Amino acid sequence: MTEEGHHLGLVFYAISYTILAFFFASKPYIIAAGILPMAYGDAAASLIGEKYGKRKYKLIAAKTLEGSVAMFLVSLFVLALNLAFFSMLYPFSVFNKLLASFSVAVIAALVEGVSPLGFDNLTVPASGVVTFILLGGGS
Repeated sequence: MTEEGHHLGLVFYAISYTILAFFFASKPYIIAAGILPMAYGDAAASLIGEKYGKRKYKLIAAKTLEGSVAMFLVSLFVLALNLAFFSMLYPFSVFNKLLASFSVAVIAALVEGVSPLGFDNLTVPASGVVTFILLGGGS
């Protein structure tokens, strides 16, 4: 917590976005591969995990299986929408990037599941972008 009482996760989120924007400004779909799972997937994980979470687990931080599944499903959905949108603006086929997006959703859910406190706001975007690029999504 900062002096003002805010979680550091908000600061980490801004740092992640700034770094990704600096390095990938010419390919915003790469930025989205890191930010969308954090923005929408993590929010869904929190909401679903708190309201419906029954199966708890703790690797580093306490999480719920229901929250992690929500993280995966929502991340996959928003990444698919992202690809559909950006395929109209950039010369790539959505189908060529589906494996990369599916993998990002899996990795984002796993990384969020083990990230403590607000550190997922750094680890999820970074791991999402690295996964997306390594699996050919960044080309």
